[in-house]
Amino acid sequence: MESATWPTVCLDFARREMVIVPILSFVSSLVKGLSGMGEALVYGSGWQLFALAGFQEMENLGLLAGLICVMQCASTALLAMQNGREWWWYAKPGAIFSVAMLVLSPVGNHVREVAPTETIQLVLALTFLTFALAKLAFDGLVALWRAKAVQGAGSDADPPKQVHGAVCTEGAEGAPAVEEAAEAEKTEKPRLPPAPAWLLRALPGVGLVGGFLGGLCGMNGPPFILLTAITGLDKVIARNVFPMGQAVEVWAFRLPMLLVLGRIQLVDSHIYVVSFLAGSLGLWAGNTLAPYVSQRWFERALLLFLVLSSLSVLGVFEGSLASLAALAASIAVAGARLLCAWRTRGKAHT
Repeated sequence: MESATWPTVCLDFARREMVIVPILSFVSSLVKGLSGMGEALVYGSGWQLFALAGFQEMENLGLLAGLICVMQCASTALLAMQNGREWWWYAKPGAIFSVAMLVLSPVGNHVREVAPTETIQLVLALTFLTFALAKLAFDGLVALWRAKAVQGAGSDADPPKQVHGAVCTEGAEGAPAVEEAAEAEKTEKPRLPPAPAWLLRALPGVGLVGGFLGGLCGMNGPPFILLTAITGLDKVIARNVFPMGQAVEVWAFRLPMLLVLGRIQLVDSHIYVVSFLAGSLGLWAGNTLAPYVSQRWFERALLLFLVLSSLSVLGVFEGSLASLAALAASIAVAGARLLCAWRTRGKAHT
């Protein structure tokens, strides 16, 4: 009777992916920890840049799909452990978003197999890019209008009256109470902002579109990024709700699908291990630095993610005509926005 033999797998540690993959995993996970999203965008864009630089190994799109999926599985699990309090607090919006994303993810995957995917991606990318640029231009005009309004109101206002004697020896008695209150605030955990009612009504539609895009091209973040950028959703809510919605879709559907299709292979197991280790380090660093990122910079980063993802889908790295036209429009709108900011600062100083 012959004994059963296990299949032999040769792991090639000299592959150039062993150097490239940890870099992409660390950077993309750092972005994921800071914003809660953008992981697939950073990973896919970096992968395309290395492919354009002449690395033939980057033409393996099956490995790219597997790495993004595994990294998203790992990041959602690690964020659930690190931000357990926040995930429990936002369980309701997270559940709504996750179910909505899971519903249309198989539909997007089916459309990718039977329909002209490139046409659908181009239409969606142009739509998202148009909304992002419109949001950027609108913010500049609003800031300029507010600066004019403040300048007009300031010229008509009376000079502030100075109250003499406001600072005296009696005021020193209130200082200890203020210091005690400050110390009490430091010891208590900061309260989490509640999820607004409009968010619960908007998440089903956003989740359906995001799930469809996730199955279609692997980028399920643009709809939620657009929602956050337009509405000014608090960064604490956005950083937790999106990974919660992504976790169910990537664990329950995308990972099993890639395993069945053979996209995740045992011969690449060492690359997945290195990617996980580098990604875990980047995710920890991003999650640690996230509280120090202001709401304004958070919204600006999300708009940048949305513009870059749209340009990437349009083929900016391949130099397509549509992507170059969109890039020129983006540069023009960004320049106009900077001009509005410069004029706003000038009016504020006058």
